[in-house]
Amino acid sequence: MSSAEELFRKRREIGRAIWLLTFYWSLQNSDECTWAWVNGGTPISDGDVAAGFQVSVFTAARWREKLRRAGMIQVFPREHGFSVFAYRPVFAGKFLDYLDDGLASASPWPKLASELVQ
Repeated sequence: MSSAEELFRKRREIGRAIWLLTFYWSLQNSDECTWAWVNGGTPISDGDVAAGFQVSVFTAARWREKLRRAGMIQVFPREHGFSVFAYRPVFAGKFLDYLDDGLASASPWPKLASELVQ
């Protein structure tokens, strides 16, 4: 089973925590399909995650725990938060590139022929 299929099968378990997983992928240095430290192993606090996503600290902690239980991340408690070790699947780099480039260049609305009616 590919990593994309595995992630798809866990979609209900992960739920909205997919946003946190995507955030973790964006903080990894490696573009390879491998386990790697998020943010170079520097601790990340639930408060910082909560502020970034504009959610409660409880929600940020719940998302982190969902990802841990699903086997998508490993978490190591530190003095000022948690060091996170996350698996970066093959498609993650392409997905992040799309978020950076594709959404910015794509028009959100199709061009439609319109008439001015008064």
